[in-house]
Formats: sequence, structure tokens, C-alpha cells
Amino acid sequence: DEESASVLQRFFASHGCAVRYEIAKTTRNLLESGGEGVPPYRNIPKEMTLQEFALGFLLGDDDGGGASGIDKVLVGCSNPNHVLEAIKAADVAASFRDDRRD
Repeated sequence: DEESASVLQRFFASHGCAVRYEIAKTTRNLLESGGEGVPPYRNIPKEMTLQEFALGFLLGDDDGGGASGIDKVLVGCSNPNHVLEAIKAADVAASFRDDRRD
């Protein structure tokens, strides 16, 4: 019935949010602790999303060049909101890189 379908839709939407949150939290913890042959990334600001950190890492480092010579990153966007999030993330990442250089 329609009520059951509505309850299931809300459940799966909430479940999806919880899963994305836990994945991001686990990924952040793994990045900060490092692992076999992987150095820890201890300079991830708590207020910065992992998307913002990744763009900042890929596009710049302390000498002004990108990681391994990367100067452009293509971000996949499956809906219009992803485009806006990617633009915001790039702006925050650029600001973070500028702050580290000062």
C-alpha cells in the first residue's frame, strides 16, 4: 500500500544518509592513521569535507604545483547539485592551499 511504500522510502533515504556518513568517517580515520606503506594525512581540517581535501591535495602542494604534476581534475556529477558541491569544494580547497602557503 501507499503508506508502506512511503515508510520504506523514508527508511532507505535515512539509511543511505547514515551509510554515507559512516563511510566518510571511516575514510577520514583511515587517512589520518595511515596504513601499510601509506603515510598518515594528519592535516585534514575537521571542518573540511573529504571532497574538499581531495581536490586540494590533487591540485596543489606547498610549492604551488599539483600532486604529481596534476593541474586539472574532472569531477563526476550525476545531478546538478553535484556540480554546485564540486565548485564549492574547489573554492574551499583553493582557500585551504592559499592559507597553507602564507
